[in-house]
Amino acid sequence: MADDTRQSSPTYPPPKAEDVAQEAARYRTPANTMPGGTANTAGGEKLDDESMLTKAVKMITWEDWKNIGRMPCAKDSLMTGILSGFVMGGMMGLVGRNVWTACNVSVGAFMLSSTGGYTYCQYRRSIERDGLRQVQAVAAAKKAEHEEKRRKAIAKRKEEERIIKEKLEEERRKSWSYWASRNLKFWGSEK
Repeated sequence: MADDTRQSSPTYPPPKAEDVAQEAARYRTPANTMPGGTANTAGGEKLDDESMLTKAVKMITWEDWKNIGRMPCAKDSLMTGILSGFVMGGMMGLVGRNVWTACNVSVGAFMLSSTGGYTYCQYRRSIERDGLRQVQAVAAAKKAEHEEKRRKAIAKRKEEERIIKEKLEEERRKSWSYWASRNLKFWGSEK
């Protein structure tokens, strides 16, 4: 058989004990940690213990509840939700479902219809705002166009007045009295 033509791999010296200890210490900590982070956040900020829902509920104040009727779309969507919850709960009661099922359907209908009504109302308001922006842009363009026409009309009128004055001055210069006042000298009039 033929000899093995591959070269033999080089031999490395055995690692020192200090190097092995440093490598082991390096791998004891999680690889994803960075200063200020945890192993699960890949260097981000430490996670809070509070959930987002808890934070959101803490942001609501008593003043918000007192002024909920003044918030755009809130009153209409809440009234729609209350009505649909009442209707659906009443229908479930009339059909013969038990009280808990009727209450659950009522609350679900309230949540769904009030959320949907609020979202649709906000959508309509955004369309209305876009329409108002377009109207304002058109009005500004019309105003600028009107100002430009006015400015051009004023400039045209001034130019016409200047031309009329020049014609009158030219006619006055062509007249006999202009020539006489410039060229004839009488004995008593000296200028």
